[in-house]
Amino acid sequence: MVFATCSYPNWEDLPYFNPETSNKVAIVLHGDKKCGYHISKHLFKHGIKVYIACRSKVSFNIIKEKIIAESVEEESKKSKNNTDTSITDIANMFGHIKHLSTDLTDLDNVYNSCLYFKEKESHLDLFIDSGGGYIASSHFTTRDGYEIQLQTNYIAQVLMIFQLIDLIDNCGGSILSVSSFLHFLITKYPKNEGEWSDELQSLNKWPNFVYCWFRFAMAKTFMIQFLTILSIKRPNVNYCNINVGILMDPSIYIHLTRLPIIGIGFWLFFQMIDFFLGVDEIESSKSVLQIGLNNLTKQKDVNSGDTSLAKYYNKGGVEAKSSSISRDLDYATATWIETVHSLRDRGYVSASKL
Repeated sequence: MVFATCSYPNWEDLPYFNPETSNKVAIVLHGDKKCGYHISKHLFKHGIKVYIACRSKVSFNIIKEKIIAESVEEESKKSKNNTDTSITDIANMFGHIKHLSTDLTDLDNVYNSCLYFKEKESHLDLFIDSGGGYIASSHFTTRDGYEIQLQTNYIAQVLMIFQLIDLIDNCGGSILSVSSFLHFLITKYPKNEGEWSDELQSLNKWPNFVYCWFRFAMAKTFMIQFLTILSIKRPNVNYCNINVGILMDPSIYIHLTRLPIIGIGFWLFFQMIDFFLGVDEIESSKSVLQIGLNNLTKQKDVNSGDTSLAKYYNKGGVEAKSSSISRDLDYATATWIETVHSLRDRGYVSASKL
């Protein structure tokens, strides 16, 4: 799980799709930063039309220019011995990059972004949650009434999937969610929204830098359960939860590493974790893309009996088992029911029958 060794594919070994003939479409949540940036970049380089779902149009424009510039430079170096290859030829190999204005802290905004997407596209081959929701955050409630980590790592994603599931189903697409081994921390299971709130509130205590991870783990557990039930209701779609490994982000614990005297201890501790167990952003994106791009080359054959439930992968795309609580169908059903009712109570209903 954490200590397992794995190998990552070369980018050239992953499937490429000619944008002139394939018309593959993807949404990458938080595709403008960290792991999501590399996912967006290499989907673009592999011929996919990528909608980067992020809040800031300014940030998107900067990232778009960066992706295009880096992609052209990298491919130009590969083809420098081929004098017949022009910059135009290289650019024509790539897909397209679009902006999807999405703020996961605002469900109205999330809902409207789905309406916009459905006006633009008739299908969706890949829906990727790159794991860029709030992490290690203090406990506070959004204006939609959810704890911030729960909303930005679970509720908002569910709302998008509910609105876009027909577009994914119609083309036999895939839903990929970046998960975390931390979901194994959840041993006590809340069955309804009232218990969700009580459990999350009970985890709002000192030291927050410890208990914030339990709140994060609960959101990831719910996502695994949700995709499990959805895989029963919509078996034509591929569902994948992917633990990409420990991706250390120094900004998360900067308030600890700057503490007087003991701050150096925290810094050394995080450096050791990163050195022995950490993965970088490129490796984590490869774990996602080797599954996502390979899924595009084949469709589940439901007629032949392929009705497998949502799958869980460790880093490097190695199939594994998630926690026993996340796999329990009774718990998963309870999570599904409460999630549907919770969103319905706030005026959000699925765009199709589920």
